[in-house]
Amino acid sequence: MRSIPKPGEVYDVAVIGGGYAGAVTALEVLRLTRHAPSLCVVEPRADLGHGIAYSTQAPEHRLNTRAKRMSLVAGDDEHFTRWARRHATDSGWAEPVDDDSFVPRAWFGRYVAEQIALEAQRLGAVIHHRRDVVLDLVTDLDGWSLHLQDPAPLNARQVVLAVGNQPRRQPALPGLDSRDARVLHAWDAERAQVAPDAQALIVGTGLTMIDALLTLRARGHRGTIHAVSRHGALPLAHSEQHGRAQPLLARSLRVAVRELRLGCQLDTASGRPWQWRIDANRHHAQAFWAGLPVVEKRRFLRHTRTFWDVNRHRVAGFIRAGLDRELAAGTLRIHAGRLGILEPGIASLRAILDRRDGTQTELHLGLLLNSLGFELDYRRSDSPLLQALLRSGTVRAGELGLGLDTDAVGRLRSRDGRAWPNLFTLGVSRIGQLWETTAAHEIRLQAAELAGALVRGLPSRAAASL
Repeated sequence: MRSIPKPGEVYDVAVIGGGYAGAVTALEVLRLTRHAPSLCVVEPRADLGHGIAYSTQAPEHRLNTRAKRMSLVAGDDEHFTRWARRHATDSGWAEPVDDDSFVPRAWFGRYVAEQIALEAQRLGAVIHHRRDVVLDLVTDLDGWSLHLQDPAPLNARQVVLAVGNQPRRQPALPGLDSRDARVLHAWDAERAQVAPDAQALIVGTGLTMIDALLTLRARGHRGTIHAVSRHGALPLAHSEQHGRAQPLLARSLRVAVRELRLGCQLDTASGRPWQWRIDANRHHAQAFWAGLPVVEKRRFLRHTRTFWDVNRHRVAGFIRAGLDRELAAGTLRIHAGRLGILEPGIASLRAILDRRDGTQTELHLGLLLNSLGFELDYRRSDSPLLQALLRSGTVRAGELGLGLDTDAVGRLRSRDGRAWPNLFTLGVSRIGQLWETTAAHEIRLQAAELAGALVRGLPSRAAASL
C-alpha cells in the first residue's frame, strides 16, 4: 500500500531514494516489525525498487547475476527464480528460466516492488511515497527535517540515505563548447538519433558500454561501434560450470595479486574455470580491503582495480559471445587510450583518439555516448543533497574520498568523526569502507542489518520482534 505523505507528519523512518537499496531497506524494516511503522520513501520515480539499474524496459538488458543470487528471501535461494518463471509464463517469454538464467533487469525491478507491496499488505502498513527530490537534511531535537523541492515539510525520527549510484559529471569534452544532440550519456542510447550505418563511439568499455551497444543494435544500428578506455578492457564472461576454490592466504596487495594471477593461469591451463577463484575471493574482499594500509589501497586504485573489475564484474556467457562475434567481424572495435579531440561538424563529429601505444586514430561519428560509469568520490557529485551534507559537515567523505564514512552498521559519521544515532546509509555509498558493496545480494544483507538498528529505534507502538 502506498499513499502521499501528510504535510507536517513526523515519520518513524524516512528513506531518501527508492531504488533497490532504499526499497529493500523499507522491505526489511516491514519484515521486522509487529506493528506498522510510519514510513516514507522520497523517490522522484513513479515506481519503488527500480532505480537506474532496473528502470530499463529493454529485454536485451540482462541481470549480470544468475537468478539464484537475486532472491529477497533469506534461506530461499529459489524465491526469485520461481517468480521469474511465473512471470516468463505470463508474459510469453520464449526462453526457459531456471536458477542459472540471466533474465531481463526490468523483471527484477517488478519483483522488488511486488515484494514490498505484499509485505505492506500483510502488515497493513502504508508506505508513503513522496515523488520529490531532497535538497538538504537538517537535524533537530526530534530527528531530521528534509528540505525538498516542494515546500511542504517532511520530518522523520530516523533517516536512511539510499542515494545509489551517482552519475559521473559529463566531462568537458575536448573541442566541444556547447551541447550537441549527437553527444549523450550511454543510458540515453535509446533516444539517440543516428543513421543506421553511421559510426558511433562509446567512451568507456565497462558494463554500461555493453548496455549501450545492445540498445543500438536492438534499434537497428548497423554501423561500426568504437569503444575507448584507458586499458581497453572488456568485462569477461561467467563460467557455465559451478564449483568452489580456496580463498587467498596472502595479506599484502602485491602478494595477493601475484597469487591470484598465477592461480587463474593454472586454472585455465588445467581446464578449471578461473571464475571460481575470483568468486571465492570476492566473498573475502571486504575483510581483505579493511586490512590493507592506505598506501596499498591507493596502489590498488591506480594499478589493480581494472584487473579486478573485468574479472569480478562479469556478464552472461551469451552476451560476451555476442561481443566476441562483433569483435571478430570488426563491427566492434576496442581502443586503449583516451578521447583527445572532438570537433562537431555539420555532417559528423570528428574525433581523435590518443592511443596508449602513441598512435592516433581519427573517426567520423554520427553519435558519441559517454559511458564513463558512476562517480565514487561524492565530493565531485552533482547531487545538491550530497554537496549540502558535505558542506555542512553533517557527513564526511569515506577513506580515500570514496563514498561516505560510516560505522560498521552504516551509521553516517559527521565531520568530527562521530556517528549519528539516527542517520544511516548503505550500498555503494559505503564503498570506501567495504569496497565490495554494489551487488544486490550484498546490499540486501546490509539492509537486513540496518533494518535491525532502525527497528530498535522505533517507538514502542511499532516495537520489533527481534
